[in-house]
Amino acid sequence: MGLLIHIKADGKTEERIVSSAPDLEELQQMVGGYIEVVWVRHKGRRTAMIVNEDGYRLGLSVNPRASQIYQATALFVGQTTDHMIVGDAVILEGVSLE
Repeated sequence: MGLLIHIKADGKTEERIVSSAPDLEELQQMVGGYIEVVWVRHKGRRTAMIVNEDGYRLGLSVNPRASQIYQATALFVGQTTDHMIVGDAVILEGVSLE
């Protein structure tokens, strides 16, 4: 069992217990388009964050919470970034993407 965390750009967060990763179509619906997997450190573990691949081109709003997680990961590995995550994001905690 794992946890799916849907981090919306408007600041709302929805969580649900899952036994496996959602299928491609559901992930695309959750982020509003084609997906991109970004690996982040969440709760001390390497975790997949699913974002909208075309978010910048589409002019999606900045997602402050997802951006904070992404930037904290960069700092953890000794890097800095001002890159922001835009649009809704999905974290799959304890769930394989395979």
